Amino acid sequence: KLASTIQQEAIKPIRQMLDEHTKRIKSSDSAVEKSSKLVTDNWSQQIKNKKKLMRSTKDHEAAFDLVENNKQIVSEKEKRKVVQTRVYKIANYRINAAV
Repeated sequence: KLASTIQQEAIKPIRQMLDEHTKRIKSSDSAVEKSSKLVTDNWSQQIKNKKKLMRSTKDHEAAFDLVENNKQIVSEKEKRKVVQTRVYKIANYRINAAV
């Protein structure tokens, strides 16, 4: 009878409190996991975008240097047209190669 009374007055409330605490921890752990996955995905997407941007910048600089160093192209309009055409061709090649 004494054991039953102790269990009802002390152990059961402590166990209920522990169960509630465990549920809260699980839900907050789940939220932290979701947030960390979002952050990691965002970082990797930013890295991919940065690599693409760097590649495009190098291509554009190469096309620009080619046009600037070419003595046959005289006018600025011609130079712009050649740079645009070259960059466009490189971009299309990359898109077709990726597919």
